[in-house]
Amino acid sequence: MATTAVSTRRQAAQHDLAARKQRSLWRDAVWRLFRNRAAIAGLAVIVFAAFVAIFAPIIAPYSPIQQNTPKQLMEPIWTRWFGSQFTDSGYLLGSDELGRDILTRLMYGTRVSLIVGFVPVAVIFVVGASIGTQPTPSAISAADSSAASSTGTSGTITPSAPAVASSAATRASPRWRKTL
Repeated sequence: MATTAVSTRRQAAQHDLAARKQRSLWRDAVWRLFRNRAAIAGLAVIVFAAFVAIFAPIIAPYSPIQQNTPKQLMEPIWTRWFGSQFTDSGYLLGSDELGRDILTRLMYGTRVSLIVGFVPVAVIFVVGASIGTQPTPSAISAADSSAASSTGTSGTITPSAPAVASSAATRASPRWRKTL
């Protein structure tokens, strides 16, 4: 009685899996991405950095190369609360030794950082995708020889022999493969 109940539940579970609508690889990847909170936080930081890099000429308060020597070596604005006299409200993060605004230079520097990060990844992706889609001659000959030695008709699904016949797990769930 117990074995029939277990087998009935197993058949019902297999039926549910077969009846469930399958997701594409891309949809599954996006679904997993949005479930990961750390990935979403990282994505938000990258999107913010890209936004700042793209719109740096519009949102930056100064030119990144403009020098203002009377305002050199200004401290960040929050040091005013600690008694610093060398602050200016126009320079939120201060200025360097040539009087250039650090916030503006940081915004423009974000462009270089994003380019250094994304260009090598794009190149590696293109090279890897082009190499990965090319079948090697050894893979082609191995596929031809396995198709010739397999039993069954073309396009049918046949169970493969289990590696260890004494294993209960292997006997309970046979591996299936598609023959050519």
